[in-house]
Amino acid sequence: MTTALPSGSRVVPVWNEQKWDWRTADGLGPIPSYGLDLADPVTEGMARLRTGRAPTSATEVTASEAALRRLGVALGGTVELAEGSRRFTVVGIVEIPDDLGEVIVLPPAARSDPPSAWLVDAPAPIGWDQVRKLNTEGITVISRVVLLDPPSVPQNSQSEVDARSVGVGVLLGGLGAMQIVLLAGPAFAIGARRRQRDLALVAANGGSPAHLRRIVLADGVVLGLIGAAAGILLGAFLAVAGRPLVEEHLAHARAGGYRFFPLALLAVAGLAVLTGVAAALVPAIVAARQNVVVALSGRRGVTRSRQRWVAVGLALAAGGVGLSAYAAVHMTMNLLLAGLVLAQLGLVLCTPALVGLLARLGQHLPLTPRLALRDAGRNRAATAPAISAVMAAVAGTICLGVYQNSSDARSVATYRPDTPAGYVTVVNPLRRDQPSIRADRLAAIANRALPASQVTEIRVPGCRGWEPGECPNPSVEVVLPPQRECPFLGTQRPLTSEEQRDARADAPLSLVPGDVLT
Repeated sequence: MTTALPSGSRVVPVWNEQKWDWRTADGLGPIPSYGLDLADPVTEGMARLRTGRAPTSATEVTASEAALRRLGVALGGTVELAEGSRRFTVVGIVEIPDDLGEVIVLPPAARSDPPSAWLVDAPAPIGWDQVRKLNTEGITVISRVVLLDPPSVPQNSQSEVDARSVGVGVLLGGLGAMQIVLLAGPAFAIGARRRQRDLALVAANGGSPAHLRRIVLADGVVLGLIGAAAGILLGAFLAVAGRPLVEEHLAHARAGGYRFFPLALLAVAGLAVLTGVAAALVPAIVAARQNVVVALSGRRGVTRSRQRWVAVGLALAAGGVGLSAYAAVHMTMNLLLAGLVLAQLGLVLCTPALVGLLARLGQHLPLTPRLALRDAGRNRAATAPAISAVMAAVAGTICLGVYQNSSDARSVATYRPDTPAGYVTVVNPLRRDQPSIRADRLAAIANRALPASQVTEIRVPGCRGWEPGECPNPSVEVVLPPQRECPFLGTQRPLTSEEQRDARADAPLSLVPGDVLT
């Protein structure tokens, strides 16, 4: 590799995370172990030495504070591998920016296994042409210069955008925006109701219904801009102030820095304004339809729901339910979400009429609920969005509950234990510096620690003679004869209804005498 690199390049080996077993304060357990020369300037930024010094010999290590707490030692203490073959002195407390949890960093002198990668200190930046040349030598290169200024890639080799993921994101975003509109709608309706006399005076002095609609919609624009500005400032402040908490308790990794994207912030502000206008749309229509004489006299009046909106709502609700049922049977996520959106829109359009119907039924109730229902019926512009928002929240919660319950039921139905109940599996790792545990010795240990009646040895493929973490975990797979394989196995496209019926009707595949396994 060094002969393929530019002349004068210096190579420093690194070992990525590997699960080594260590003796902890409570017994034995795996801790992510890295291999890194903390004293080399090339590794600056990959790890940060917080206290102490970098290891200088094969018997010294550094560890994070979380790892030291689990190991039960302090700076200057001794840690030991699980098998007891090697001991190390902790000479420093280190922090890996990509992993703020339990980590141990060993120096290159303490590692005898092949490195995971090499850091190259080249005399000049490695460009794209040099990367391609090194690729022909079988070397995979990650160049900072190429990452910052990537070359043009042919269109056919670029990754295509998943239309399904985009559709799901758009539909979920639409559901969230509609929920916000429904929650903000009552506020605009109450504001329009308080300004009923002012709007009536505008109409009495020659204002048209369009003027009244624009006045109420202007409230949505102004409040949307104020909400967008306040939300962006508050969100930026919380992002900056809460960064340490997010890094340590959620991401468990350090952030590279603060990045603000003006175009994204403008898009958020535009969405806020659009949401404000949408929330003020229904109150604006109601305000434009109000009776001027009734409004000037201070009476509320009653705005009846138009039959065509009720018919459209019922049609949307029925169509959404049918589309969701079809999508559920054919397992199509986009159609399922689209059906939910249509059904929710239909119910929103039907809610004012439902409120009016309930208000009529209130005459048979006692005084308090009768007054409450009558007030709700007279203020449908504020009541209907609030009811719709609660309805959407309840419907979404029920959908999530049904999905989670179905997922749990599926997991229980498809669970197959590796060993019967009452059995314990003991893994016997193959290490270069420790012989395998014999079955009779393990049986003696099990009889002392557990009421074991039988010990059965199970042999699996392994890597005898490999160091911990080196074994690539090989596996053996039994391949059925072609005539015994499931014809639908590995099918990428969704199965048709006829294929699903054939798959259900197909008898379980079994081996017969004469079959040859590979």
